[in-house]
Amino acid sequence: MSSKYTGLSYIKVLLTIYVVLHHAILAYVPGGPGVWVDDANNFEMWGLLATYFDQFFMFTFFFIAGLLSFNSIRRRGSLNYLIHRLVKYGLIFLFGTYLFNASMLYFKDLIIGTAWWVQYASLETFFNFVRDVNLMFHPAAHLWFLWVLLSFHIVFVILYNLTPIFNVKINVLKDPKLTIVITLSMMVIGYALFGIFFGFDFIQVMGPFTIQISRLIPYFTMFLLGSLIGKEGIENTFLNTKSKFSQNQWVWLILGASASFISFVVSILSLNTYTSINLFLPMIAALFSTLGYIVTGLKYNKRMALFDFLIPLTLTIYVVHYGLQALIHASLLSINVSGFIKGIIVFIVTMLISVLCAIFIKIIHSNIKKSIKKREEFV
Repeated sequence: MSSKYTGLSYIKVLLTIYVVLHHAILAYVPGGPGVWVDDANNFEMWGLLATYFDQFFMFTFFFIAGLLSFNSIRRRGSLNYLIHRLVKYGLIFLFGTYLFNASMLYFKDLIIGTAWWVQYASLETFFNFVRDVNLMFHPAAHLWFLWVLLSFHIVFVILYNLTPIFNVKINVLKDPKLTIVITLSMMVIGYALFGIFFGFDFIQVMGPFTIQISRLIPYFTMFLLGSLIGKEGIENTFLNTKSKFSQNQWVWLILGASASFISFVVSILSLNTYTSINLFLPMIAALFSTLGYIVTGLKYNKRMALFDFLIPLTLTIYVVHYGLQALIHASLLSINVSGFIKGIIVFIVTMLISVLCAIFIKIIHSNIKKSIKKREEFV
């Protein structure tokens, strides 16, 4: 990302930190939703923070991915663009699912010590475990984002080449009210229809491909909105930093957070059944929180040494944190302290180890590239 949009890179770093914190605290929400370890030491207010995170940060990731897609495909060309995405996201998805996540499940069970095979733990049990886990349920977990993002890029390439949507000027993007109404309508309709017919939880489409299908249309809507704004140029849309909309970013951030809070309360009062109001609130939270964070990033023009350091590490942190967290969650199971304290500990330790892993992988990757370059020069 160019220095012109350094603030957006910082937003990606912040969102990655949010993701790590989100998964750290889920083990201490009653039921341990979305993580591999459910700890009895709960802190119920983590549920409020988890609801806030869940209702916007992946939408924002998709928006940013779309925002950068048009310039990238114009620079690379359709075929090179598609191959780059296939290699980058496809290989990481397969490696993370079938090797890293499966291995972390093995060591998580080893730490907990309740599985029958633990007393016989060896290389043989490790390879058998990894094989069986991959055959039985394909532990993609949080990596669903990568295959869905890859799918969106494929659809984007098709739209780019076969439809006029990226060849005409879209003046409506200068009008925040109309753009928000159209975007929110698409998100709510897609969310409601798919949710009512297919449910609001994650489903397994096939093999390792899982998705919260009720969010498929809303996610793609945000990706498409981002790509169209990127095509027009941010400065030519309602997101330009001098617009009235951008001057009120705190209003949109507060509105998004408020919608998440009300959604959390409604879910509790209605015993987690989806009322009509809860078909609107998550999408309001997603759209306005995303726009609020994007505008904040666009307006930010200072350098942050820590975030500059983390920018190239964010994807690796995202990939490895979930499995590492399972080990830390498991290690704390026998300690009887508040879920609040455990959540903070897991978050800090996971961030530190994930960063170290990302640095290590970056060094290996850099050395491999240098070796290849030297070999090519020698030949």
